Amino acid sequence: MKTVAPRHLPSASAYIGFAACAVAAFVASLFLHHGLPALGDYGDWVYEGVLFRDVLLVNAHAAYIVKHYPVPNSFNTAALGVLMLAMPWQWAAKVYLALQLAFQFLAASVFFQAVRSVHPGVRREVWFIVPGAIFLGVNFWYGFMNFQTGVAWAMLICALLLWRAQPASLYALLLVCAFFTHMIPWAFACLALMCAAWLDRRPGLLWSLVPTAFLSGWYLVGRFFYAHNADAYAAIDTKIRYLSGDFFAYKINSFLKSFGFVNPSTNADTSIGLHVFGDKIFLLLFLLNAVLAAIFLWQVVTRGVRSLKARSLDAFLWLAIALFSVIYLVLPGMALGVSDPGSRVLQVSLWMAIFLAADSAWPVRVASVCAVCLLGANLFLFAKLATSPPQPDYVATRVPGVVAHFGHIPYEDKTQYYAAIEQDDFDEVIFPTGLFLKR
Repeated sequence: MKTVAPRHLPSASAYIGFAACAVAAFVASLFLHHGLPALGDYGDWVYEGVLFRDVLLVNAHAAYIVKHYPVPNSFNTAALGVLMLAMPWQWAAKVYLALQLAFQFLAASVFFQAVRSVHPGVRREVWFIVPGAIFLGVNFWYGFMNFQTGVAWAMLICALLLWRAQPASLYALLLVCAFFTHMIPWAFACLALMCAAWLDRRPGLLWSLVPTAFLSGWYLVGRFFYAHNADAYAAIDTKIRYLSGDFFAYKINSFLKSFGFVNPSTNADTSIGLHVFGDKIFLLLFLLNAVLAAIFLWQVVTRGVRSLKARSLDAFLWLAIALFSVIYLVLPGMALGVSDPGSRVLQVSLWMAIFLAADSAWPVRVASVCAVCLLGANLFLFAKLATSPPQPDYVATRVPGVVAHFGHIPYEDKTQYYAAIEQDDFDEVIFPTGLFLKR
């Protein structure tokens, strides 16, 4: 099959420039105002980066061992460790975040161009939505940088599939890169490739799955036979009964929090967003997020059905999105030692769908207004927490508890790892899903 040549379309430079400015504003705030990044789990990954740096310097710490098999959740650790060879670890922690955001931005730009080559009706205004939902949303605040990087690799792979790029070896290389970041984006990319091989009658693509199939088998053998499934100890217990009403309510919550609404919380589980903005603005932001989510639910469903019925050039990607959506709906609260895998299964497919489905003028414009407001609030909170971090133990509010706790993201949850590094204390409990295991 011939490669699809990108069509000449009106420039989206101004819209992409807006997204670039939004990312640059976060990076500037990070370097100019913030101390060490207090983003969810990120402190743990920085700590493991220091461990890896010391392994490279032949100064490994006795309390930890490096896994002797390929590990999907290891990209952060290796990249941070290498950066720390060239600069102090405090700087490396910030520089890596900036590089990761730049890579995400590049991958999303390539994917957008690929989508427009097969579906010219995609609106350029989608770039008002992308920064808050994909780059700087809930996973950024949670510190899930392996996942974020994995989504970027998946977007690059899907872009090449949309362009009908030929060499299977190129897909194989990119799939290996995706494998070492996070299993969920890697699995989506593999599924999209298999759907493309079937719908486009390109069976030769399947050869590109061989290297990561080998790595996956090696990983499973190492995890379950060598490490005795130590990764499972990372999971957080869930009290929600499978397929209950609460289970599906949580699924709705996962969908709603994937569009850019952020609600960082204190260690006392108090909403910082509610404390900073007050009841009225907080409720307004919540409603804007709900409108944005409703618009894209409609857009994704209707556009996906049309594409699959017409067997359009992006039908293989819609098929992968549909299959991943079913997996998201039935996944339990824990799977293979991963807590809440359903949210990330949803997000990797949803974020692809946002680009594909943004083809109706007025719905996308309304969604863009909502997204820009959410992004502004997000940036304000990020800057506020750097200059005068509010840590209230209690906030007097009339907002219903289910709304006040919506999308809670623990802030400064893993900062003890930074203190441990500064004190040369290398005996902390770490995520067993990463490159290291504690003895």
